[in-house]
Amino acid sequence: ATFGSVFHTVAERYLKEEDPYPFGWSSKLKEGDGKKIKWLLKEGIEKGMILRHNTAKIEHSFKVDLIPNVMISGFIDYLIPGEVVDHKTARNSRYLLNEEQLAHDLQMLIYAKIALDYTDDEEINIRHNVFTREPLRAKVTKASVTKEHVLKHWGEIQKTAAEMLLTSKRKTVPNYPTGTHCEMYGGCSYRPICFKVETMEHFRERVERKGKPLKVVASKKKTNLTLLIGVNETKNKYPDPSSSSLALSDLLR
Repeated sequence: ATFGSVFHTVAERYLKEEDPYPFGWSSKLKEGDGKKIKWLLKEGIEKGMILRHNTAKIEHSFKVDLIPNVMISGFIDYLIPGEVVDHKTARNSRYLLNEEQLAHDLQMLIYAKIALDYTDDEEINIRHNVFTREPLRAKVTKASVTKEHVLKHWGEIQKTAAEMLLTSKRKTVPNYPTGTHCEMYGGCSYRPICFKVETMEHFRERVERKGKPLKVVASKKKTNLTLLIGVNETKNKYPDPSSSSLALSDLLR
């Protein structure tokens, strides 16, 4: 994450015609990563991937109404007439999208909708400038999408947002299947609720008191601790964890 953040900042400074490498620019990087970033930026410039444009919007921020009571906001790395560009850094090519996947990518279609608000064009290009570390490589993945395609997906996003808003107000946990998506990108913070490790009420209390000291309450009642044993993926099946209880005193002994 640090590598990607620093690279984005370096590219942003270059596009703004500033010094990409001011004093201390690489202080947060691991040893050797500074050289990699310099190589990748140089390669991106030479290949025309990172190209200055007079009418470009750099790190363009937006905040728009998605549905009533829900707004959507973000930053577009590079917005030029007729094209939305997003810089992507990765350790390797494992999570990179191909052209077809890019044309249906949630993030890029949101960006495309924002970009279409600035033009009357019926088509727009979406592009990933991809920079990998192992091996060092810079490449472009590009797709062309129609206004109709973008608006269709925008409608689906609005529908999803409405369902999320409704779900967020529920007092009980909705029945939803778990799977590999629960573990993606570091794992979902709501996993404890889905796997019944804690209730929604307890989860909300824990979030609200984050950073506050916990109160220790003495009790003479026998205390049980529930152990949940996670089950790894096996042949594309995702069983719920099994659970059992034992006395806390037995566990400590």
